[in-house]
Amino acid sequence: MDETAPAVETLLVWARAAIGRSWAAGTPAGGRTAEHHVGWDASPAQALLSRGEPSTVTVADVLRNGTLGLGAADGAGTAVVVIDRRCFALRPDGTAVEADPADPIPFAVVSTFSPDLAVPVRAAGSRAALQAQVDAALPSEDFAVGVRAEGAFARVRTRGTTARVSEHRSVTGSLVGFRTPGPVGGGEDAVHHLAFLDASHRHGGALVDFEGFSGRVELGLSTGVRLSFPRLGAGFATDGVTPRGAP
Repeated sequence: MDETAPAVETLLVWARAAIGRSWAAGTPAGGRTAEHHVGWDASPAQALLSRGEPSTVTVADVLRNGTLGLGAADGAGTAVVVIDRRCFALRPDGTAVEADPADPIPFAVVSTFSPDLAVPVRAAGSRAALQAQVDAALPSEDFAVGVRAEGAFARVRTRGTTARVSEHRSVTGSLVGFRTPGPVGGGEDAVHHLAFLDASHRHGGALVDFEGFSGRVELGLSTGVRLSFPRLGAGFATDGVTPRGAP
């Protein structure tokens, strides 16, 4: 999977696979299944999000179900990031704005984040370097993990759901998202779905890469991941919960 693709799109691919396995196994959407497979869908993920009527799930619903996560807003190709039970829309031009509680959300993955493991980072020169430190700190068991990193960056490159890339220099802020298992469940195949939001909450986007990070990474291992994707039959009201240990 191409991790330079927008984080919401890579996470959507994982969610579609998880829902499909749940249906095949006859378990509730988001329930535990025997294997995990992630593959890049060549068709634009945004095309699936734009189908049908506007979502009946709103920002307010998302915030009732989690304190940290990623999702997509209806229209304009806008992603959203949830942090500290606040939801921010990440615009294609690299700016961010707090979302209205009534805004529809066709897709979201959230967790009531409670860090179980903290990893101090003195220096990480790139996204790949930080992800390697995260992978090395986790136990051998592989499951979806909430990720939150706080610190200072020399440079951050982000993008929206379009190909436009924005740069943020000498900035403090947060990386927010999830690490999910790879096709065979091994750490080396894991996918990191991450978005960046600066400390002012005015700029951000899907993480492409960064330079010169120092700070702290918190990992939530014990709190289940909650999935809402009504257009594929998974919603908060229909037990869209992935328990700890699920892929």
